[in-house]
Amino acid sequence: MYIVENKKRTENKEYTSTLLVEGYREGKKVKHRTISNLSSWPKELVEDFRLLLKGGKVATLDLLEHQDLILNKLQTKLPQNL
Repeated sequence: MYIVENKKRTENKEYTSTLLVEGYREGKKVKHRTISNLSSWPKELVEDFRLLLKGGKVATLDLLEHQDLILNKLQTKLPQNL
C-alpha cells in the first residue's frame, strides 16, 4: 500500500486528492485499487501515515489518538473478499 496525491488543473483552479492505493497483480499485469480517500485528513496525519506505511515509526500523541480512527476507516473501506 502507498499514498498518492493526484493533481488536476483547470483554467482557474487546481484540485488535489490524496488516496490510499494498493498495487496488485492479475496475471502479468500490475493493477491499482483505491482503498480510501484521505483528502479530508490533515496533512500532518497523512505524512505520518505515509511514514508508517514505509516502515517508519511515529511517536506523536496526535497519531496515537487517531490510531483507532485510521484503523476503523480502513476496515470499513476494505473489500470483504480480501
